[in-house]
Amino acid sequence: MTNLQINPWELGDNLNSTAIPATCKGKFTLVKMVHPKNKGVRNGIVGTFLMTSYEDDNGNKVELVTATESEAGYKVEFPNGKRSMIGTKFRGPQNDYRFINPKTGKWFQISKEKLTEEYATTLLATKVEDWEDKTEVEKDALVDEYLVDMFMFGLSQDLALPVEEDGSFEKPFVGLTTSLYRVSTPPAEGEKYPNVKITKWEKGKPSLDGEHGSVPEALALAIYNEYLKRDDQKATDAPF
Repeated sequence: MTNLQINPWELGDNLNSTAIPATCKGKFTLVKMVHPKNKGVRNGIVGTFLMTSYEDDNGNKVELVTATESEAGYKVEFPNGKRSMIGTKFRGPQNDYRFINPKTGKWFQISKEKLTEEYATTLLATKVEDWEDKTEVEKDALVDEYLVDMFMFGLSQDLALPVEEDGSFEKPFVGLTTSLYRVSTPPAEGEKYPNVKITKWEKGKPSLDGEHGSVPEALALAIYNEYLKRDDQKATDAPF
């Protein structure tokens, strides 16, 4: 038999693929925070996180985003494609607000009734000076502020951000970077896309701490806007 000395690897072309494992630890950037679609501030907050790198099964870091800055702005590229890079976290009035107090190490819970407009109005009437003298518009704005603060607190604790005994806490912001586990499970019956969870806590894995950093908001927005461009039809059609 003739030995043609042909290397099959030389016959193919490299394909861009994020090749993200079903479960992995990644570095995420918060690129968007909005209220649920077609709803208002009292319905919750949705944080959109974009994975910029991850650790593969061998512990190697795989970069998913490159960005360079020039006078014209940021040039953002996705060297391995755009698939499966997005995860979201939602905090609203129907979520469970059950966390470990980082100071005491004990669990505490905020009941759902305290995330309602009725409770907010009753509480603020005892906390805000001259409440009865305020207009309905002013009262509504304060109720909005209370509920948004509660939702932001929930999101902050999902990210294990610092919180003080007096209730002050570090709020999530566009440009925040942190490590999260990304866990993808197959689509449920009748659904098209897999279920993707991003979390600090995953069963069988070491808990991730609240260590975080930041990139300029303009960079975070540039990354997200470039991700949304329809140069990769499959990536933008699929949410994950």
